Amino acid sequence: MQLRGSFKVLLVSFLVSGIGAGSTPGSEGSVHVTVTTEQDTYERYEPIRLTLSVENRGDEVVTLHHPTAQRYDFLLEDEDGTVRWRWGDGRSFSREARTERLEPGERVEWRATFEGVLEPGTYVAQGLVLLADGRLEGRTEVQVR
Repeated sequence: MQLRGSFKVLLVSFLVSGIGAGSTPGSEGSVHVTVTTEQDTYERYEPIRLTLSVENRGDEVVTLHHPTAQRYDFLLEDEDGTVRWRWGDGRSFSREARTERLEPGERVEWRATFEGVLEPGTYVAQGLVLLADGRLEGRTEVQVR
C-alpha cells in the first residue's frame, strides 16, 4: 500500500480485549501497529529510517505490559528470512518491567536507523512491540539496489 508519495506502510491490527495482548483486564480496544520507511527503495550504503507507530483506536484505555525496559525492537530480514539487522542487539536494557497506558486515540512512535550495508534485494522491515504475553508487530518491504 502506498501513502503520501514514497511512504510505504503495512497496517497490522489487533483487537485487544480482556487480558490478551497486554490490555487492562476487562477493557476492550483496538490497537493498530504500523511500520513505515521514508522511501520504497534505498541504495546499498544509504541509511534506512524506520518508524514504529502504535495507536489505540478503541474507546477504552489500553495498557501495554513490557517485560523489560526494552519496549520495542526493529529488524531487517532478507528474502530467505535471515535477520540481517536487529536494533536491540548489543544494547543493554533494565530488567525492570514497564507499563504504558494508551488513552483512546493516543499514539506512540519509536524510531531507529539502520546504517549498515545491505546487498541488493528485497528486505522485510519489522517493528515489534515487546509485551509480557507476546508481541505486536508491523512490517513493510524495502528494496535495496
